[in-house]
Amino acid sequence: MSDLFALAGTVQTLAGEVSALGPLERERADAAIGVAARLADLRDEAQALLGELAARRPALVAAQLARLGLTRRSKGLKLNLGAGETRIEGFLNIDAWPADLALDLRWGLPFGGRAVDAVYCCHALEHFAYPDAALALLKEIRRVLARGGVARIVVPDIEQCIAAYVANDRRFYAARRETWSWWPARTTRLDDFLSYAGVGSDTRNLTEDHKYGYDFETLSALLRRAGFGNVERSAFMQSRHPALRVDDASAIAGATYGESHYSLFVDAWR
Repeated sequence: MSDLFALAGTVQTLAGEVSALGPLERERADAAIGVAARLADLRDEAQALLGELAARRPALVAAQLARLGLTRRSKGLKLNLGAGETRIEGFLNIDAWPADLALDLRWGLPFGGRAVDAVYCCHALEHFAYPDAALALLKEIRRVLARGGVARIVVPDIEQCIAAYVANDRRFYAARRETWSWWPARTTRLDDFLSYAGVGSDTRNLTEDHKYGYDFETLSALLRRAGFGNVERSAFMQSRHPALRVDDASAIAGATYGESHYSLFVDAWR
């Protein structure tokens, strides 16, 4: 994985290098070192690799489903999307390897329409680029939900961060680092909350960095764009669907500052 991050960083630097050259300098560079042809070769090689991996994907997913005793026609499922280390009894935990079902959620969900009764997606949506990748995931969640099914989306509550910034509540930011010791000490409040919202993500943690931050208004609007007719703000362990009162399985969802949770809890259904 470190090689992949290094490659991503190199591509980003290369893009800046090429775009900074003026037309005449680009022509000179191309004549001297073959910039255009070499970039085309790199693109073609990357696309070929993607194609080969995509061709292997159906068999790999099918083998996992068979091992789990599932098919694309299975019904009555409960999914824990972006499960990470959170395992919920009775749910199919889906994430990158070594999850129960290892896949990239951008591939789509390997189930038919109306196959799923409940979806729990906790601190995962903010890791998808907004709006396209995040919207595609929410559309896919809606596609697989059965009538009466509910999707529970839990994300960092960025409105809290903004309020703490405006109020100069430095204790809010210090307490969060006490909750998550790995969160780096930032030089300013603005640096802290913008980093948490996904601004300034670097190439060293492409899959782990946040890509966007949500308040209820923004998440609600995105869910409605995905086709959900009903969206409501919820609270910790207060889902309208009994099967989704599982927030206590996630240490992140349960984290609090005073009497408030750091997370935004939202239920959505057709």
